[in-house]
Amino acid sequence: MRNIPLEDKLINFSFNGIYIYDLVRGANVFINQQYTNLTGYTIEDVRDMSKEEFIALFHPDEQEAIAGHMQEVINSELGDIFEIEYRFKKADGNWMWCLSRDGLFDVNEKGEPTQFVGMFIDITEQKLVEQKFKGLLENAPDAVVIVDKKGIIQLVNAQAKNLFGYNRDEMVGQKIEMLIPKRFRKPHAGHRSHFFDHAKKRAMGVGLELLALRKNGEEFRVEISLGPLETHKGLLVSAAIRDVTEKYKTAEKLRQLDRAIDEIEDYSVILLDLKGNIQNWNRGAERINGYSASEIIGKNIRLFYREADKKVNKPDQLLRIAKENGEAMDAGWRVRKDGSRRWCTVTITTIHDESGNVTGFSKITRDLTEQRNTAMKLESKTRETRELEAFSYSVSHDLRAPLRAISGYSQILIEDYYDQLGEEGKEVVNTIVRNTNKMGQLIDDILAFSRLGRKKMTKQKINMNRLFNSIYKELAMDVKGRKIDFHLQELEDIHGDKTMITQLVMNLLSNAIKYTRPRATAMIRVSGQHTDKGYVYSVEDNGVGFNMKYQDKLFGVFQRLHKDKEFEGTGVGLAIAHRVLEFHNGRIWAESEIGGGAIFYFTINDQNSWKTSEK
Repeated sequence: MRNIPLEDKLINFSFNGIYIYDLVRGANVFINQQYTNLTGYTIEDVRDMSKEEFIALFHPDEQEAIAGHMQEVINSELGDIFEIEYRFKKADGNWMWCLSRDGLFDVNEKGEPTQFVGMFIDITEQKLVEQKFKGLLENAPDAVVIVDKKGIIQLVNAQAKNLFGYNRDEMVGQKIEMLIPKRFRKPHAGHRSHFFDHAKKRAMGVGLELLALRKNGEEFRVEISLGPLETHKGLLVSAAIRDVTEKYKTAEKLRQLDRAIDEIEDYSVILLDLKGNIQNWNRGAERINGYSASEIIGKNIRLFYREADKKVNKPDQLLRIAKENGEAMDAGWRVRKDGSRRWCTVTITTIHDESGNVTGFSKITRDLTEQRNTAMKLESKTRETRELEAFSYSVSHDLRAPLRAISGYSQILIEDYYDQLGEEGKEVVNTIVRNTNKMGQLIDDILAFSRLGRKKMTKQKINMNRLFNSIYKELAMDVKGRKIDFHLQELEDIHGDKTMITQLVMNLLSNAIKYTRPRATAMIRVSGQHTDKGYVYSVEDNGVGFNMKYQDKLFGVFQRLHKDKEFEGTGVGLAIAHRVLEFHNGRIWAESEIGGGAIFYFTINDQNSWKTSEK
């Protein structure tokens, strides 16, 4: 048996194909057994090949790279190692992918290279897998960047190019930190090393804010999924990167919406499952229904309905209508936790998944109990107004004719027969005339009050100083001989219906003049001031005053706090003043004490908030 040196035995046991190329002869001078096993060539086959024939065994696409590689090895120093991948034609004509590591093997006495050695392995299967992987990589929905342990980018797909704005050549071979904002690069290198030491598939930075960097310097939010890849080049890491900027904005908007919904107190906004069970609970729902979130979540909305509604399955009917039509609307009484009722409007809308299937409902409820009560009061007041108008019509048409007859015949008695009447007869006739005049004034006041409800308001700027002054002069002409100290402070102008405001001022000043009659010197002061209620006008007098216990009667129709023998009147003047201010969204009130005079205050709100009095 031939004696084979130990070195040759070890070389032949290697899993690598090994060859030695002689640069002087321009041919391979040694191959090991694994070389023959992998390629099918014997030493005799390759020893007689010229350099050109040897180069021709490499794939045409890589021949230029192989020539450059050989030249790089030739120009190197002993101990330098170079790596290259290429396709090599085997003896059977098939191509084999090889990964080769080459370096100088020997030099002559002048230091010139004479031989170089190469060791290669068959990576055909890995290449086929890699090519398949590259195909999958290109079709991946996310950007994918593959790096080695040093953080050098080995491979990127088209989505990575589009996401970051770099060409492939600008990324491959560069550090992965080029895609990270500068302030995060140093800590990222430590995270990267740690991942290689404990490699496993995971999402990166769960719950953290991750930012990436585009070529143009723009930072954007990302989600990253990391996975280890075992390759013939060693361990690599694949990073699937997704731009979640819009997702984050949407999520932030949803968070803001959730916070806004939770803060809403005028509306109950809740989510229901398909069976009508409550999934969430905002502050408005707690205020309207009286339940806390912990008490109600998971319960069914049937809890809010009256027994009569439950018996006819109204809650289920509304959900069914919403599911069929996309929306259901309703209004009616609902029950609070304390058992009290509330009048609500309800809108139930379907919620769908991405496939369009109904997954639940949103339910928005508004409590309109106060508005309904106000509307009912307004309806009652409107009914009263209509009744008053009907009464006024009756008074105007049914009472004026006989009243005119009484007044006319009384006047005939006075003009033609007064001297023939005795003292008692004269007193009777005078009483008839006084009461007839009073009845006529009462009819006029009732008609004036009822007409306010039908009058169309004309809005204009009113000089309040001029109005108060002119009305006082007009009234003062009827009380000549009385001493009245009238003081008018500078007032702010207002916007309102001049006819109505004139009636208001007329009634307030005539009352002040009337109820100061017992005073030797009457004092009437008109002023205005800014308060927390707005600008407040006041009419003050030193008259007989009234008991504040009865102030609620002041502004009612036919309500009087003084007897007819003391002060004449019908009890309608202040009711008209109150009605005028209602139409201007203002208010009137008074302060007084018996014998101590009275002050009447009133405010008129901004013209844009007036009520309409047109029927």
